[in-house]
Amino acid sequence: MSSSTKRPPDYLSAAALDWALTHIERYSDADFFPKCFEFQAIRLEWTDIKTLLQKRDLSDFNPSASRRLAVPKPGGDFRIAAQLDPIDGLLYTGMIFEAATHIEDSRISVGQHIACSYRLDVKPDGQLFPPESGWDDYHQRSQTLAESGDYPFVLTADISDFYNQVSQHRVENELERAGVDSVRAKNIEELLNKIAAKHSRGLPVGPAASIVLAEACLNDVDLRLVSKGLAHTLRGRLSGFLH
Repeated sequence: MSSSTKRPPDYLSAAALDWALTHIERYSDADFFPKCFEFQAIRLEWTDIKTLLQKRDLSDFNPSASRRLAVPKPGGDFRIAAQLDPIDGLLYTGMIFEAATHIEDSRISVGQHIACSYRLDVKPDGQLFPPESGWDDYHQRSQTLAESGDYPFVLTADISDFYNQVSQHRVENELERAGVDSVRAKNIEELLNKIAAKHSRGLPVGPAASIVLAEACLNDVDLRLVSKGLAHTLRGRLSGFLH
């Protein structure tokens, strides 16, 4: 779709907004920050606020400025974490809720023990990820491959500064490939672009919704490696077992 073409209106469902607020109340709106106190007020007036948000056209949506914080990483480096404005956080989370099933269905299946981290298991109580971290699955698969005797070499890789460097256009492409409506996929890309002050790269570090988009972007890496016949498994970083 041409950037100069006006997109059709795009609205969140009441169910998506209800789930987004429930998720944030249970799990918070961003890592590294205390949960915004405004969500208590939003809950008290939720019926009226939800009605207004259902009328918010996501094709013409400009987010407010986000709160940002430099968070130290092991080794002396740091990451920039973000906490979105509460209303922006609700809309961002609701958009990902409506895309989550498409994203998970497009990923390498759980039974292949390849993408072990952040599998999606959306529940009405606000759960987005299953309680298990995926570490046991990753560790067991790595051990099985290592002990098979088929692979004399093991390659490990980690994507440096991935959240800050991922292309937002790639996010749009992966969402469309997963079956998300093209208008919604474009609106998610533009929301990310506006949050990043018009830079074409980066996901806000902190909201759980960003984790879902990061995993969607890594799915094509899994598919590419599988198509090349390369055995691999990953949780946070990738381990490849090579002939």
